[in-house]
Amino acid sequence: MASEYEVRWATIKELKEGLAGIGDIIDRLHLASLGEVSEIGGVVADLVARIALFEARMGELNKEIAGMETRMYEAADRAYRSALQARQEFQRRLDEMPTLTANLPVYEMEKAVEIAGKLAGLTEHQWGRVLALAQAMAGGVK
Repeated sequence: MASEYEVRWATIKELKEGLAGIGDIIDRLHLASLGEVSEIGGVVADLVARIALFEARMGELNKEIAGMETRMYEAADRAYRSALQARQEFQRRLDEMPTLTANLPVYEMEKAVEIAGKLAGLTEHQWGRVLALAQAMAGGVK
């Protein structure tokens, strides 16, 4: 199955070819005006039909683009909400940390902070800073 990108590219190529077809008809119209083609009415009819087809396809493409933008904004909103929820959960766990770590030996406190940090998606450097804060809140390293 073709990807969304491939479908859009095919549509753009189709529109480009449609424009080229309109250009060909305009060339025929010019020749008709010079008397080199006898049926100017047929050329004009072709031109009007091509333009109508092109406008209809452009309308469809605009709708498709609007749909893509909507999906992009929805995905960004979901990602933001997920990140916000993870941050709030980490903050909640961090707020609980002093009571949890006050009675833990140093190694167990480090492991608790490391696990909480990894669950929240923090890097080792970031949860190391959280550990230092937890140790300070718990009265320093024993």
